[in-house]
Amino acid sequence: MPFRIGKINNIEKFDPEFFNISAMEAHTMDPMVRMILEHTYEAIIDAGVNPKELQGTRTGVFTGICVDVQSFSLYLKSNVRYI
Repeated sequence: MPFRIGKINNIEKFDPEFFNISAMEAHTMDPMVRMILEHTYEAIIDAGVNPKELQGTRTGVFTGICVDVQSFSLYLKSNVRYI
């Protein structure tokens, strides 16, 4: 294991019931998806909006993710398994 490694702290503290997700689905879900759900909810609150007021409205939340090609190709090369 490398000395310096990126880890997600407290990922087990995700509350699937709060987001109306089954525990089984949350367990198999990518941790980044859990994080985007939590951070999106926090962003709505930070904007001064009560999330309960948005229920039933035609409101969308859009997020963007950027991946550079070089890092992605390095990731693919490092995960290739040779038989």
